[in-house]
Amino acid sequence: MDSRFIGDYAIKLYFKIEYKKTVEYRPLLIKFTVVDLPVYSEKKIYNLDYLIEDNIFREKLVLYNTSSIPYKVQIYNPKDINEFIELNPNLGYIQVNK
Repeated sequence: MDSRFIGDYAIKLYFKIEYKKTVEYRPLLIKFTVVDLPVYSEKKIYNLDYLIEDNIFREKLVLYNTSSIPYKVQIYNPKDINEFIELNPNLGYIQVNK
């Protein structure tokens, strides 16, 4: 990994919520830290472009670990979007060389 990307970041996004004839935009602040770990995902981009109310959207997140120790992964849902998105499971372990 290029060391110039390691550090703390924040990005502000807006969810567009359309229901019947109303359109609402909700802000979402995503904060994250980039560290140099031997973990990578199966896909570079996971597209959540279309989330439809009362429909289940399923996407499998596959992570690989090339180190000699397992890593714990925990996903926290921001309170702003708790009523819209549910992530299951939110805790997992990436096994060694998997």
